[in-house]
Amino acid sequence: MEMHTLRSLYDIHGISTERRRAQSRPFVRFVVGRIAALLTKMKRAIERELAIRHAMTELAEMDERMLRDMGIHRSEIENLLRRPRANVGAMLRRF
Repeated sequence: MEMHTLRSLYDIHGISTERRRAQSRPFVRFVVGRIAALLTKMKRAIERELAIRHAMTELAEMDERMLRDMGIHRSEIENLLRRPRANVGAMLRRF
């Protein structure tokens, strides 16, 4: 078995590695970009979950009078934090 340099591969067999490398770069950029986007999305989801849990803890520590002043019941805390847009109409109807 013979060992060839890149130059000898081209000279003897007409094989070039440059073209293949140039074609694979856009695909590699695409894959790396998708992985970065996925990691960013996961990071945002984790941060959101931690913020919701922190807010749930703060609201759970309040007494019934404080919660009533804000217009929520203890049983609604998690639902209001996890689905805030769906409850806007319900919250406005109370006032």
